[in-house]
Amino acid sequence: MPNLLNLNQLRVFHFVAKYGKLRPAAERLMVTQPAISMQLKALEEQYEAPLFKKFKKKLELTETGLRLFRITEKIFDLVEKADNLLTRAKGFPESILDIGVTKTFLHTHFIPFVSRFQKGFPDIQIHIHEGNSEEMVKSVLADRNNLAVVGRVKYSEQIEFIHLFNGRLYLIVPMGHRLCEKPRVSIEDLDKETLVLKEKGSGTRMLVQNVLEEKGIFPRVIIETGNDECIGEVVKEGRGITVMARDGLQNEIAHGRLKSIPLQDEQMSFSIDVIYKKGKALSSAAHAFIKLITEELGRPNPSMNK
Repeated sequence: MPNLLNLNQLRVFHFVAKYGKLRPAAERLMVTQPAISMQLKALEEQYEAPLFKKFKKKLELTETGLRLFRITEKIFDLVEKADNLLTRAKGFPESILDIGVTKTFLHTHFIPFVSRFQKGFPDIQIHIHEGNSEEMVKSVLADRNNLAVVGRVKYSEQIEFIHLFNGRLYLIVPMGHRLCEKPRVSIEDLDKETLVLKEKGSGTRMLVQNVLEEKGIFPRVIIETGNDECIGEVVKEGRGITVMARDGLQNEIAHGRLKSIPLQDEQMSFSIDVIYKKGKALSSAAHAFIKLITEELGRPNPSMNK
């Protein structure tokens, strides 16, 4: 039967090796020096391996002792981190907050909220998971995310949501396109155009598709993608036009490489919501984040399950 390593003896060895003397190690571990000596002796006898040698009233590590100390440095560094984590948990029990967010909303609106939240709660790690609205709804239902910020889609009955704000969709065209001179365009103007659209599952894609079908307009769709930059490149090349929130292509629009044109149809507006699972007790961290985002956007912060 193999020897079982005694972690108390290993801890004693670690601090004696760290300080090079028995007394500071005994003070650090709040035991007597004879107790330290007994633990070290027992460890060396168990493995028949000398770990220290005396040199001018100071203990020096043997080759085996030095190699063991390199290992215990890693072990007790992790122990200290675990102790810090559990100590902080007394005041704020959740150290990780998983949040889903749609790709377009992430870069234009979401990051500032994260920065402000971390200033108030520096010990809370935020794990951000990107995807389209449909994917993020599924992630909340599957408990992979505590909450998510999404463009409104058809929600399951298991989803609760808080409306954050409304956005508008724009027609995005390359410079020189026939519609560039129009101050506003209608859905009917898209008839016979070639479109580049967000992938299925996107809230904006669902909105555009529903409105087009209601109007009896079925344009040719050449590309579906969740990558805004890819959509922008295809449009710049003149291979098609798109309907989306202009936030995702703001840089291209600002530098005059693309043109955004307002859509006059009132239906072409979308809702951004924060969602969470109905009946699930949200963590304190999730409540704090919802409180921050709703207050900054001037929305009511409803009572939720805790």
